Amino acid sequence: MMSAPMKISIAALKMWYGIALAEFSVSFVLWCVTFLLVAAIIYKSSVRHLYKNSPSLAFIFAICLLSGVFSMALLLFWISILTGLFPDQRKRAQLLLTLDMLVQSSRFEYDVATLALFVRRLTILVAPMKPRKFLVKFHVMCTILLSCGIVAAVIQLYIFHILGDASPIPEGCFSGLCLSQLRNKYTLPLIFRLTLTLSILSVGMAFLLLLRRKKFKSAADDKINKTVRYLFYIRILMEFLPVVTDTIVSKTFGIYITSYIGPYTIVGYAVECTASIFSYYKVLSRKTHKVGTAMKSSLEIGLRVCGKPVNADSACSASRSRRVSKSVANWLTPFTL
Repeated sequence: MMSAPMKISIAALKMWYGIALAEFSVSFVLWCVTFLLVAAIIYKSSVRHLYKNSPSLAFIFAICLLSGVFSMALLLFWISILTGLFPDQRKRAQLLLTLDMLVQSSRFEYDVATLALFVRRLTILVAPMKPRKFLVKFHVMCTILLSCGIVAAVIQLYIFHILGDASPIPEGCFSGLCLSQLRNKYTLPLIFRLTLTLSILSVGMAFLLLLRRKKFKSAADDKINKTVRYLFYIRILMEFLPVVTDTIVSKTFGIYITSYIGPYTIVGYAVECTASIFSYYKVLSRKTHKVGTAMKSSLEIGLRVCGKPVNADSACSASRSRRVSKSVANWLTPFTL
């Protein structure tokens, strides 16, 4: 996105409007896909099961849903402005900055939750024999305190400095960076996000190095570890590499890649959240399929040993029917006594 108003030609302005509208539309679709993926994960497993296996990962999914609601509202408002459905110049800048504040706050919550997840898995690798209940409470407390502190700083910055200095939306402006005259105030959230990203990458590298030396017998731990590994790669692709690339290109050629699609734009965040949740969905689906195949194979072996005709599908159906009948009988027992 363009980060500052500038004098541009009509043809270039139309191009920028087209790019912005395409980015906002793609981001909205990605958030819709994210909600569908979360629903599919809950359908395959359950919220309680996910929280029991990894409270930090469950917190990340909850933050993604909350951030998705704020982001979709912001995207719809930008689309309505670009299409001319909201012409009021006085109110829309304030509303845009308010929605931008909510999105930025939820993104910090997501970064802190991701860092807590990496620290949690690293702690389990370093000290697997320590009681997990105490560690879970400790990590949850630290996550809440750190995220609340950063979010409070961001909200204070917006309320006391940026919201009160909102200006009408200039031509070629498609982000919150050019809605206020105090653009230098945005460097504080940028420093926070860069610090969190570097912390996540540092802890993630230590986690991957230790993960190669240790193996988990629990299928739940294996799922979480694979998901955390994917989150590390996604963070590199969507946060770290774009920052390095944009810095090199801007210093060398004077071209800012973040003007189109960058690490701190809303479309990049939508891609990261969607990819993160999709990685866990794939891990969950793959494991479920393997477990079902293993059960079917063991059943076939048992039937061969007993000297009976091998029909694993019908045997599975019969076993499932017996379990359902037993459950119904147990439920009806109090009423028949």
